[in-house]
Amino acid sequence: ASRAAPLRQAAVDALKRSIDHTKAAGADLMCGPLFQGLGRFTGRAPEKDEWDFAVETLREAGKYADSLGVTLALEPLNRFEMYLVNTMAEGARFVREVGLPNVGLLADTHHGNIEENDVAEAWRNTGPSIKHVHISENNRGVPGSGHAIRPEVFEALEQIGYDGWLTIEAFGMTVPGLISRLHLWRSFSEHNDDAARLGIDFIRNQLKAR
Repeated sequence: ASRAAPLRQAAVDALKRSIDHTKAAGADLMCGPLFQGLGRFTGRAPEKDEWDFAVETLREAGKYADSLGVTLALEPLNRFEMYLVNTMAEGARFVREVGLPNVGLLADTHHGNIEENDVAEAWRNTGPSIKHVHISENNRGVPGSGHAIRPEVFEALEQIGYDGWLTIEAFGMTVPGLISRLHLWRSFSEHNDDAARLGIDFIRNQLKAR
């Protein structure tokens, strides 16, 4: 644990720099899978010390963010990208232990499609913790073209009184640096702007149907 302390401090410092950049950009929300390093695994389930160290790290970062008026939205990822926090229930327990009102969760349909038994129910059960939402298809393509974004998730957002952003998270082949990291081996749309153009129409239609 003592050998890892400098690494944890480096993580805190990196988070604080990102919070500074968030503030400098005029934003008040910083999102992402901040629980652990992306794609780093030990070959085991998370141990209590790992969990507790992560809570301490995010608590320190969260206090700093609060001093600048910035909210942190932590994103649970699927088991192939993260082992510390995979579900919204685990994420809600994590933010409860952090214990800061400006530290909550980012709910993502793509990851929920993999890890949750019922995405809408998971969102309803963790509603007070949700600070941001990613609308992301099972194949990371055009929202509405797959099976991950069910009408029930929009109903759940209405039921919990969520009034924040619904952000399309979709990827294509136009950013070479992301292809290998996100395992994007084929294109999922005809035009580069389909995810934005068709995705926003899909979201608007879902909201109108409520």
